[in-house]
This record gives sequence, C-alpha cells and structure tokens, in this order.
Amino acid sequence: MAQATLSRLRSAANLGERSLLGHLRRELSVCESVLDLGCGRSSVLEALPRLQRSVGVDAFPAAIEDSRRRGAHDEYIQADVTALELAPGSFDAVLMMDLIEHLDHATGEALIQRMAEVAARRLLIFTPNGFVDQHEYDDNPLQVQIGRAHV
Repeated sequence: MAQATLSRLRSAANLGERSLLGHLRRELSVCESVLDLGCGRSSVLEALPRLQRSVGVDAFPAAIEDSRRRGAHDEYIQADVTALELAPGSFDAVLMMDLIEHLDHATGEALIQRMAEVAARRLLIFTPNGFVDQHEYDDNPLQVQIGRAHV
C-alpha cells in the first residue's frame, strides 16, 4: 500500500514536466529548426525528438561549454540574446525557456517582438508564474531575476 502511494506521489510530482514536454513535442512536431535562446547548461530539448537543426544561444561561456559537452544542440552562439541579429523566418521555432524573467520589461517586450519575426512557425515562451526571488548562482550573474522589479 505504501509503495503504491509513493508511486502515485512521484507520478503527480512529474505531471508538470510531462505536460510541458508533451506541449513542446506537439508544437515542435511541425518544425525542422529551433533557436534555443538562453539555452543554459542543459536544454529541455534534450528530452524531445531531435530536430534537423538546433542552435543554442547563451551569453554565459560556461553554459555554452557544458551544453556543447552534452551535445544538446548542433550549433552554438555565445551572445547576449538581446543583441542577436537574425533574418526573419530563419528558424521554424524560437524557444525562450525561463529567460524572459531575467530581462526588464521593455527589453523583454522588444525581444519577443524580434523573435516573433525570426520564428517562421512557432514562438514558445515559458516563464515562472509570478515573481521568483532568484540571485546569482553557479558563478553566473545572468541568473538574477529582474523582470518583476521593472514591470
């Protein structure tokens, strides 16, 4: 009995992750290429079927190095995501996973508008619901959440 309860609790705790992965799988099923902005050390894309082309972008060098070692993407760009200049429609999908909350309101809005042009089919944005007090960690100053302070 206790084992069955533990199993149900573990399953329920995983529900959010499974739901997110299912959503991403469906949305990316019509895509051949994806731009993963703020890809970090690992990407949720690693848990999904591989697309023909995957490009990870991050400003933090150690994140790019770790992601490259994991083989998360085919290509990498070390850059400030807000300074990227990409042609309209150059990727089928643009993914911003836990990124937008690290930007002030005006910068985040401008990034969304630019990436909506870069994405030929899908612009996928995931962010925490509400303010999460997050400070620098893992020697990465870009992990500080500032979005709420400027809304």
